[in-house]
Amino acid sequence: MNKATLTDVLKKIGRYYNIEFNYDAALNLQDQTCSGKLFLSDNLNDVLESFSKMTFLEYITMNDGVIYIDRPGKL
Repeated sequence: MNKATLTDVLKKIGRYYNIEFNYDAALNLQDQTCSGKLFLSDNLNDVLESFSKMTFLEYITMNDGVIYIDRPGKL
């Protein structure tokens, strides 16, 4: 994936794993970009850990296939 917004990256992850992401619009993820190759594996937690390490975000998995994303320490 070459220079994509974080919202685009989350959409790709969401489609692949059939999950939904929920985050505050104030995070402005559509204005944040990243570049590189996104490897989607069988282990969603590994993918989310990698995503968290390359961004300023952390995640908490909730029920019903919804993952909440925020800045560290806010949730």
